[in-house]
Amino acid sequence: MNHFIIDLATLRPNQDRVEVEEPARELGLDDAEWRGAVRGVFRVERSGESATVRGTVSSSVHVECVRC
Repeated sequence: MNHFIIDLATLRPNQDRVEVEEPARELGLDDAEWRGAVRGVFRVERSGESATVRGTVSSSVHVECVRC
């Protein structure tokens, strides 16, 4: 299961903080370049039927320099 898919029905009505981590290959990223996990930290604000999601996604990628 992809942890980056957030079930809004399980969150509190006003605001909630969500932290997720998933291996890069589970997100369709190449293992050779994306060697670690992808981590997301989000703030979800719900208001009635609407939701606003803000946050950051971070990981490390190892690629060859295109000029080298």
